[in-house]
Amino acid sequence: MENCPNIEKPRRQEYKSGGFKAFVKLDIIIYVLVVVLVISVLWIPREQGEVLRIYRSGVLYGEFDMQVDQVIQVQNGSSTAIIRIHDGQAFFSFANCPSRRCVRDGPVWFTGGARVCAEGGIRFRIVRAGDSGGGGIQVPPSR
Repeated sequence: MENCPNIEKPRRQEYKSGGFKAFVKLDIIIYVLVVVLVISVLWIPREQGEVLRIYRSGVLYGEFDMQVDQVIQVQNGSSTAIIRIHDGQAFFSFANCPSRRCVRDGPVWFTGGARVCAEGGIRFRIVRAGDSGGGGIQVPPSR
């Protein structure tokens, strides 16, 4: 390259002050803000639920105290689900539907927490004692 007069040596690209460095700083700031936001959302304290409402085909099946350990079997046509309350947590411990997604969803314990066995038409929601209303989750009747 030294013998060729028309070819220039490659130069390192120089970044203008504030250009590239400003983008890197902005990326770091956005990343830190996202991490702080995610951590704060995960650590928001949630109110312990008091009553478990179970619905079968959209109709209230029963209300159960979340402080009493119990096992509730719910039949809906050919579908069967077992809902367990243990240590203030509620979860589907068994369902005879093919996917068993509701069983894999795990427990809930906070007010507003809900689980649905869509294939069986069974759902439950945790509410405060004396709270009225259906909870806003609609499950179509099973066939």
